[in-house]
Amino acid sequence: MAALRLRCMVLAFAMAGVMLCGFHAQAQTLCGQNLANLIFQCLQFVQIPGPTVNPSKKCCAEVKKVDVVCICKNIPPLIEKLVSVPKAVHVAKFCGRPLPKGTKCGNYTVPLA
Repeated sequence: MAALRLRCMVLAFAMAGVMLCGFHAQAQTLCGQNLANLIFQCLQFVQIPGPTVNPSKKCCAEVKKVDVVCICKNIPPLIEKLVSVPKAVHVAKFCGRPLPKGTKCGNYTVPLA
């Protein structure tokens, strides 16, 4: 039984690694921009598990370099499974790059209020 649990856990970690590698490859260029630094600095603030927290200064510096609206409107479905879009909207707003109300980000719409 313990061996089966270990195998399942190893398989789960392997699948997560493949998904994250795919996430990085797919997300590194979007809207004609290299997003590697944005991903590196901000990923911890937009991951699905955990509470919404304010991003670091380094994350905000990267947010200010990219076209947030374009990235938001072109989020690939795979990334939506790994990133909390509401948290990403919070990060953009906190960093002084708020998305216009009603902007569609994948399956999420920035609230009107």
